[in-house]
Amino acid sequence: MEIQSLIPKNDSLYIYYTIKANSREVIDTIEIQGSFEVENHFLYKLIQFNPGETYKHEKISRAYRKVQQLPFAKWTAEPFFNFTLAQNKWILPIDKERASSIDGILGIHSGEASSQTRIKITADIAMHLWNILKQGEELVFNYKNLEASSPQLHFKAHLPYLANLDFGPEIAFDLNFKDSAYYQQKLQIGIRYYLSYQNFIRFGYYQENSQIIQANLQNFEYLQSIPEINNYSNRGIVLGFESQNKDDFHVARKGWAIKSNVQLLNKNIEAHSAYLEEAEKYNIPLKEWYAEEQAANTYFWQAQMEASLYIPFSKNINLAQSLSVAHKNLKNTSLNALYRIGGQSLLRGFNELQFYTKSYGVYTIEPRLFLNQRSYFFLFSDNAWLHRKSGSNFRSEIVWGLGAGMSFYTNTGIFSLAFGAGKEYQDAFNLRKIQVHIGYKALF
Repeated sequence: MEIQSLIPKNDSLYIYYTIKANSREVIDTIEIQGSFEVENHFLYKLIQFNPGETYKHEKISRAYRKVQQLPFAKWTAEPFFNFTLAQNKWILPIDKERASSIDGILGIHSGEASSQTRIKITADIAMHLWNILKQGEELVFNYKNLEASSPQLHFKAHLPYLANLDFGPEIAFDLNFKDSAYYQQKLQIGIRYYLSYQNFIRFGYYQENSQIIQANLQNFEYLQSIPEINNYSNRGIVLGFESQNKDDFHVARKGWAIKSNVQLLNKNIEAHSAYLEEAEKYNIPLKEWYAEEQAANTYFWQAQMEASLYIPFSKNINLAQSLSVAHKNLKNTSLNALYRIGGQSLLRGFNELQFYTKSYGVYTIEPRLFLNQRSYFFLFSDNAWLHRKSGSNFRSEIVWGLGAGMSFYTNTGIFSLAFGAGKEYQDAFNLRKIQVHIGYKALF
């Protein structure tokens, strides 16, 4: 480094210098200037630069992009350097970004034709916390009541760069009830290997099990195969990855995101004691049927994938697209082991969790008209192929959801409103069964 000139101005001294090619300038200190707070080990791992390393332009540019991808941080200015005879300091002007949230979605749906209730209300409440412990961690708590007497609980957490390594532990747990019929549990414990904070590979242990709460013995004497709801326990490993490059964590205008998981599982299915007692009464060889089912599907795999793409066409118009697919590689699947989709989170225009499927693919196209950086009106078309349960068999069908809505960003959070209607088979859209979802996400 060579000083060219010294110019005093007001209470400051401006130093103009040049850095000679191939010269080595060591960065002694990295300092955050702003409201953003995080432990040093996380910051150094995030920007992939440590004090004591030599200044290189490509490393500096890469570090800027890494911080840009954080949901809970934002640049207030370009990073800059203080080169002195005593030390060289890298200044990072970063403020805290409001990313943690408490949000709720209220759903208003048409009741089933057989029900006395014409209108059905659903609720979805979630708390999403980022960097509360200044470790870059993420915590998610979610409660849903999408069906009568059928609460759903979800918890997820991960801690990045444990012990200053590129690895971090994660855990996810789900507990779902289906009225008085059965409950289902899912547990995933694993390790993430971070390529960057938002791009990682996962490996871990996975298990899912379900237990019947109250056995349905109606028309049991006519049984020709194992019942459709069963006790089961599947255990094995999970492999997956997540990657994204979006310009805004909450409301992306351009970029992409993808995540995928594959579970390799050992299957264990059991008969409920009430089934065995009833089968003995009618001389039904139920134990033999369960033994045959267990032998035919001892091991299996299942997979899920979600991808999204955001394409800007002008300053105020963009197109959001997404694709969600899943498959269970099982010939026969208990009803309580199937994927359940439909509603606000996937396949809008239909009742929540309306479809029981072994495989599905949902392609969404959503043009958006922006009013400002994060507020917009939108139309949507959710186009789905389902391999769904129909009696004792499965059938493939196409369903279609159409609708419109708006999302408004305020100083305290994001308000959203959406309307949708669905179409099955050759039926027309039933506008008397429009689904309405009202949501608010408070940011802090």
